Amino acid sequence: PIGEKLGGVLGLVRYTQCKVCRLEATGSNGLCKYHETALKKLRESLTVWKERSGLSETVIIKKISTSSSTGKYVKEIIQKGWIQ
Repeated sequence: PIGEKLGGVLGLVRYTQCKVCRLEATGSNGLCKYHETALKKLRESLTVWKERSGLSETVIIKKISTSSSTGKYVKEIIQKGWIQ
């Protein structure tokens, strides 16, 4: 497996790349396992935050995207427009 991953990164082995980064896409939505997890968790959390805060999804997403405690993969999902 490490040889396949290294070959993929170097462009020697072809695989489907994540639509956000260059890692291998594993899900049906074309995302790597990290971005797919980030998207799933973000969608789940948005529902809870909307109910608890009464804020719009747009306001919540803006707050999340500018927070220093938000992880890299979540920020990339937001920046690439996977969450509107």
